[in-house]
Amino acid sequence: MTAPQVALAPVVRRGASYLWTWDPAEDRFAIVDAAGRPIVSAAMQPVLEFASGQFSYGVVQTVSADQDRVIIDYEDHDRLRVSVTWRFAEDTCWLDPIRVVDPLGRPIRSIHLFAAEHARPALTCTYLIQPGVSASSGLAPVLDRSAVFSMTSWVGRGSGMDDSVQHQQWALPLHFLAGHSMVGLPQQRDALRTHLSAAFCAGLADIPPADLKLVTREGSYSVVFDYREDLWGRPQDESDRERRGATWCWAFADHYRDAIAAYYRALVDAGVVAIARPNERKRRVMAAAQYNTWGAQAGSGTQWASFDQQALDSIWRKFRESGMRAQCFVIDDKWERSYGPLVHCEDRFPRFEERLQEIRDAGYLIGMWTAFLRCEDPAAVGLTPENMLHGPDGRPVVKGGRDGTYYLYDITQPVVVETLRDLARQFARRYRPDLVKFDFGYELPALSVAAPTDTSWGGERMLKLALEIVMGAIREELPDVVVMYYHLSPLFGGDIDLHSIDDVWLCGEEYHEEANRRLYFSSLLGELGMPSYGSGGYDWPSLQQIWFDSVASGAIGSLGSFTGDPIDSRPTRRDIAKFNGLANLVRSTNVFRVEPLRAPIIGMSTSARSSSWARREHGEVTVLALRPRHFNGSAGITAYEDVLETDTQVAVASRDERGIARACELGIVAYGAGRLRIRRERSGEARIVTHLDDGTFLERRAQVDGHILDVELAEAVDGSEVEWIQVQILD
Repeated sequence: MTAPQVALAPVVRRGASYLWTWDPAEDRFAIVDAAGRPIVSAAMQPVLEFASGQFSYGVVQTVSADQDRVIIDYEDHDRLRVSVTWRFAEDTCWLDPIRVVDPLGRPIRSIHLFAAEHARPALTCTYLIQPGVSASSGLAPVLDRSAVFSMTSWVGRGSGMDDSVQHQQWALPLHFLAGHSMVGLPQQRDALRTHLSAAFCAGLADIPPADLKLVTREGSYSVVFDYREDLWGRPQDESDRERRGATWCWAFADHYRDAIAAYYRALVDAGVVAIARPNERKRRVMAAAQYNTWGAQAGSGTQWASFDQQALDSIWRKFRESGMRAQCFVIDDKWERSYGPLVHCEDRFPRFEERLQEIRDAGYLIGMWTAFLRCEDPAAVGLTPENMLHGPDGRPVVKGGRDGTYYLYDITQPVVVETLRDLARQFARRYRPDLVKFDFGYELPALSVAAPTDTSWGGERMLKLALEIVMGAIREELPDVVVMYYHLSPLFGGDIDLHSIDDVWLCGEEYHEEANRRLYFSSLLGELGMPSYGSGGYDWPSLQQIWFDSVASGAIGSLGSFTGDPIDSRPTRRDIAKFNGLANLVRSTNVFRVEPLRAPIIGMSTSARSSSWARREHGEVTVLALRPRHFNGSAGITAYEDVLETDTQVAVASRDERGIARACELGIVAYGAGRLRIRRERSGEARIVTHLDDGTFLERRAQVDGHILDVELAEAVDGSEVEWIQVQILD
């Protein structure tokens, strides 16, 4: 490494929970926790990769430091100047976009943060946390640096058109990474409490016109802003021409999950994002239990172009016959005539609108899956292939589907914006969906594959613009429509209402385990006002547990096929009873905090999963979902604080605005026979109603004795399945 030209002193800055240092001899920064344990360290100087394949690497020229800010300027042998600025607050650090002045005006292929010479990854911590690192469950989100492998993965919106990058989906855009470090051996006495450092989370505070990726090499990491100016030229951004990359917020906490939450809160406090405050009707739709047709389509072989009126009617009929009381019936791919026009196929669905009206008349909300950015035939919407995204060769990019090919709209062209907004408004007026799933945003191509005409909206900004165009138009017609997507970035909160853990199709035989892990991270969005929809797996035996894990975070859902699934299972009476019961426990409030209870921290195969959950609102516990055994077989959670104790798996929720201890009404779903003791603030009488799946109910009265309400739990009574137990506290 080239040594600095002048002798420089180390720089130290201290916050309430961190100590930040820069060592000029190594040109590395390090962050240490309040107990003096190293959290993370990395190379300071950004590395620029040019179109020629050359990398920049200079020496320190100047350092400017005051109490709240440190600026380090570098210059290389070509007189390229790069400036790095850190800002410091009590609980956070902020790394500003870098500033680049190149007298040669060379196109930048990519910018590598936290990298050494030749863009070698140089961020180190013992455990790096990357939620959604893979669309399958084959890669855990906790990466141990001792596992030496090479991988490039998406931290941004993702792309299904770049085979060089790990395939991802449900967490994208992510826009952050987190981690811990271990001091000494993890086998030492009390190591997980005293030797494991506090955690960091580093996340974006604004969105760049570049692709955002993470490179893993031999236990170290770097973040890459892929600009690809060698293909598209400089982004047409009229703001500061020297600015590159994005603003990073660094937040800290004892646990990486809490550090992610601290990052979210820091952006709220800084005014970067706002907590969602939807009206009551919209919150009810967000909390509605869903039944989605996709699993039934796949199970019966009527997916894609085989989906027709007969298939839809059959699914609708079997759903009604099943007794499953979902509140929202969601029609998945491919009800459209073709991708693009946003109208149903009249040949395959001659009674489509008639069926929608029947669903509404039966009291159900309607959800619709839609791939808004796909277009099979530009002429069908009054456009041409010139209005689609183009590759570096000047030709429209064509993506292959299961039953044909399609283009992707270039949403930066004014004529496309006008067309797409008109199509979205017509779709909203004609079909009036209560919920819309904006699907396949993650397939917007990487800049190595295609770019929009206005490159200032390229990279990470493309998805943001697409949501603003399409959903803005739909909301003009349907102000209360709920928009569902999958992402963990806090920067999309104003565009999306409901997170979907989405399709766990690559996780066969462990649907429940993967859904649990996804909810472990997505439940954090509740602090921003965004619940999670617990989309089901593809076989019925996994669904009861997925619903149980979902109930603290938001809506429950099912993809279950009534005609056979991958293991040829079908729903039992108990499956249906559990769905119906838990649907009564989902809360319609949208701002909350979910706490995993005694979940593993760093285990590669078991961490980022929780057997039990608590939900808090305004400081009170409003939902508890407890399992008496952890997934590894050890003793689980049978009591929580002084709220309740039980001897079986059970979910309990307040059914009014107060916590469980003060609520006038509670809902209970048991996963076994046993007893439940609920602590109450005051004595009184309770009405306990056991709702059975045959439509009948059993009622008894009970006294709150010594501030304890004792409830007997059962899954079946005289041959009928128990759906849920309703507890009403009488004055």
